[in-house]
Amino acid sequence: MNILTLDSSQLEASLALFSNDKKVREIHYSRERRLSMYLVYDISKITQENKSEINEIDYFALTIGPGSYTGLRIGLMTIKTLAWSLQKPIIPISTLHALAYTIQKENTLMCPMIDARQNEIYGAGFLYRDGQYTQKIQDNKYAPSCFLELVKKEMDSPKNCIFLGDGALLYKHLLNDYFIHNGHTIDVSHIHSIAQEIIRNDRTKILTKFQDLEPNYCGKAFGKNT
Repeated sequence: MNILTLDSSQLEASLALFSNDKKVREIHYSRERRLSMYLVYDISKITQENKSEINEIDYFALTIGPGSYTGLRIGLMTIKTLAWSLQKPIIPISTLHALAYTIQKENTLMCPMIDARQNEIYGAGFLYRDGQYTQKIQDNKYAPSCFLELVKKEMDSPKNCIFLGDGALLYKHLLNDYFIHNGHTIDVSHIHSIAQEIIRNDRTKILTKFQDLEPNYCGKAFGKNT
């Protein structure tokens, strides 16, 4: 099975091809312009390195946000075009879910925070228990203090919460009692692992009709009046 993964939600985008659970190649893009210029070419290139054709990709798995407005637009438009022309399905994955996947600690709420600027963050909460992540706080844009209050309602002990992401580092002064993981980037292997879990356990999340699929930028910040 061949799964092509793409994360274009961050400042540095990443593309990878996995063939039968093995990563064939990974490519990074430091600028959005480079992503727009070379993404299609690089997809063809890494499939050839796998001694296969682009039409042998079984699934396109990509992050759909929240994150970089331009990067998400470029990535999703490109993948939708390829998937439509090849008649292949898309597996959309929350950027926050992929970030939370960085840590696996039993009975712990993973709290990814991405800087949304203007004193706001994109946040979510995922409880890791018995080898699975269950979403407890929905993807949304939050005022940092309001997001922290939601976390406290889910887990009353700071020992059972881990914050991560550039938003957690930016607002660490609010998180004095909590552990902050220094990781704030998404590994392509996490996108691949989430895609595999969806293929095995929840195929309703696999899209064969994706014309209306759009990046998730979240809406007005929860807990903020502006």
